[in-house]
Amino acid sequence: MVAVAAICCFAQFSFGASKPVVTSVFGLDLLDAKTAVGGDGNFRVIWDYNVAKEPAPSTYAGSALWIINPNGGLLAAGSPTIPASVGSLRAFEYVIFPGSVATPFIARYERSNTLLFAQADGNTTVVFAYNLANAFPVTSFGVWTYNSAGALIAAANYGPFGGASIGSMAFDKSGSFIVKWETASKASAGWVLNEFGAVTSATNYFGPFGSLGKIRINSSGQQIWPFNYLTPSGFVLSLWTFDSAGTNIVNAQTFGPF
Repeated sequence: MVAVAAICCFAQFSFGASKPVVTSVFGLDLLDAKTAVGGDGNFRVIWDYNVAKEPAPSTYAGSALWIINPNGGLLAAGSPTIPASVGSLRAFEYVIFPGSVATPFIARYERSNTLLFAQADGNTTVVFAYNLANAFPVTSFGVWTYNSAGALIAAANYGPFGGASIGSMAFDKSGSFIVKWETASKASAGWVLNEFGAVTSATNYFGPFGSLGKIRINSSGQQIWPFNYLTPSGFVLSLWTFDSAGTNIVNAQTFGPF
């Protein structure tokens, strides 16, 4: 009998003590696939290490970056490795056998909370959220940058800041990293970081004004904030543009309702 697997959005099996994270999780930026190909054609992948195998709960023991050339040769392994202290997230997979009482088998493992980006200069920027395994919301994160030889050349940590939490965090196609901070009242602030983890743009807190989507940046490094909110006549779109430092709003436009 063929088993039918009903898999939650965090699901994956881990069959060994180390696991290359090559699959993505739909809709969650923090849990995207830990792979990238740079302009140099080289492939980057994060290995997550666990000290126990399935089906027993595993214990996350850190992660390592590998850089592999187009011919499959290992060019570099990141040094140092990312320690387990960055935190991990436990995932679950439910396997239900047809015709049986729905008593799911639960396979558990832990994985790193890392994102990575292959920079144009051959560096690799890795970002990780702290303490994601234990509780939401996430209130701090770290940035590590490795050079093309796998050596760590920059590291930075941010947060927690007075009760603010991270609403979203993602790389821009330019290699910059964008973080949206939120307060308990849902006021928002935006940060832009360069490939070495330095903050290049930071706004004050604003709002809440409707629903703020993912913050974008343009070719000039300006933050663009897209809001949607409901009026008696329908939904409207509001776009705010900040200067490159994030200090001032230089343009604000509203579109709709249509």
